[in-house]
Amino acid sequence: MTLWCVLLQALHGFCRLFDKERIFRIYLFFTPAVFFYKPETVEVVLSSSVVIDKGEEYRLLSPWLGTGLLTRYFGGKWRFRRGKLLTPTFHFSILEDFFSVFHDQSNVLVSKLQALKGSWIDVTPLITSCTLDIICQTAMGVNINAQSGQNDEYVKLYTR
Repeated sequence: MTLWCVLLQALHGFCRLFDKERIFRIYLFFTPAVFFYKPETVEVVLSSSVVIDKGEEYRLLSPWLGTGLLTRYFGGKWRFRRGKLLTPTFHFSILEDFFSVFHDQSNVLVSKLQALKGSWIDVTPLITSCTLDIICQTAMGVNINAQSGQNDEYVKLYTR
């Protein structure tokens, strides 16, 4: 079992242990990390105009994802987009409409990963294609089937 599997299982165990409160704190080396997964708590944090800067950990994602909306960890561009555009998007009643898309596309990804079981692979292209399928289907209402290899020209433009 890899270290990531052990960590994910431990995290899942904490989630089950604190299911009633849906919030817990653990220390990763000397840095506290707070995990919360109660919709009301998440909504308070996402709609806050005070708790707005991202942690230093987001710098680790920049080489992989670039400096876009997710990885821009400080500055006016992040503040504007988060406050005006991102927060209303993640209202939980809106996300409920997309659960079926998340479920369907995740199943495609899981089946692809199961087919590759036992070998070391770079999951970046698989996750990128799944993300692209989800974004296009939820935001634009178009299923581009990036995970099945269709629309390769669009996928290549997206992953540049």
